Amino acid sequence: MEADIATHLLRARSLLDGGDLDAAERLYVEALAIEPALATALRGRAEIALARDDVAGALSLVEASLGAALNEVPSLAPLPLRVLQLGSIHPGAHTNTDRVLNPLWTETITLLVEKWDLSWPLPPHDIVVNAISDAYLCAPALDLAAYLVTTTDRAVLNDPTRVLATTRSRNAERLRHIEGLRVPRVELLTRDEAARRRQYPLLLRVPGFHNGANFEMVCSDAERDATIASLPPGDLLAIEYVDTRAADGAFRKYRAMAVDGKIYPAHLAIGDVWNLHYFSASMNEARCAEEIAYLADMQGQLGDRAHHALENIAWILGLEYFGIDFGVDSNGDVVLFEANASMTVYLPEDLPENGYRRAAVFNIDGALYDLIARLAER
Repeated sequence: MEADIATHLLRARSLLDGGDLDAAERLYVEALAIEPALATALRGRAEIALARDDVAGALSLVEASLGAALNEVPSLAPLPLRVLQLGSIHPGAHTNTDRVLNPLWTETITLLVEKWDLSWPLPPHDIVVNAISDAYLCAPALDLAAYLVTTTDRAVLNDPTRVLATTRSRNAERLRHIEGLRVPRVELLTRDEAARRRQYPLLLRVPGFHNGANFEMVCSDAERDATIASLPPGDLLAIEYVDTRAADGAFRKYRAMAVDGKIYPAHLAIGDVWNLHYFSASMNEARCAEEIAYLADMQGQLGDRAHHALENIAWILGLEYFGIDFGVDSNGDVVLFEANASMTVYLPEDLPENGYRRAAVFNIDGALYDLIARLAER
């Protein structure tokens, strides 16, 4: 029975990462037929609901998953690595570790910090992986996690206090002096303060949202006021707009992942809109060739100065695993969009045309796998 559940969860995660929401959901439903209160399957379905913009459905599924403070995914290995993963009750605010922390080699116990009695001893473990990644949504949870990691003598991947310091405004302060890096000005403002800003174009964003949601450019007082009125309640990030269009008129958004200080290319999205993501990119044959070159030789494509800037970001943030989204300006300098542990490395469908992207993902996953094993031995 446990092997059936583990196999379902492993396959469902792979399908979800590959974008096959329907097939992944079928497997999660089958796993829940075996174990109706299985938190991992419920939260997997919550991710699917979020991907379909069903926020209410996602919250309902997350609520259903909160019956216990601990959720254990059994392992298929005879002597698995015991991973204690720290999580939060907030959906969509976690580092995506499921593809690496899979039942083929780990026994993963996820502890929801908001539901844990801090007087209780931690479950037996070989390593702690802090998967709470959003410094805006999950600041209270990260505070709890920061206390919990003081009660273990095992290695901790992504110390919660370091994750807390990865807000956009804090990153802008810490990283702006790096040679070869351009960091747009970022301020967290009240609605009234934002309504008085008149430097255009200006980007307004609601903290805690990802994939370009609730993120708008305004170019006039009228646009500013209408945008502020349309965004969800709360404070707003006011971000300096830096035009990164290349000579061909296209925007480029690079993603790299830092694993133990080393930088790995993840993907390159090229398109015709400033709020660019891979799913909104326009990747023709020539642009795919450019992405292939970036994934094959990132340093050669970006240049030593830009590559060293990315390495310095990794050194200053001090996280073992996180992502960097960036552009490159006309001087060849890196323009930082964001750097945090919430970024996902999507594994595309296993098709011949996706081979180069899948190879890059497996390279990142392998590096993270090796790092977790080394930290656990330490």
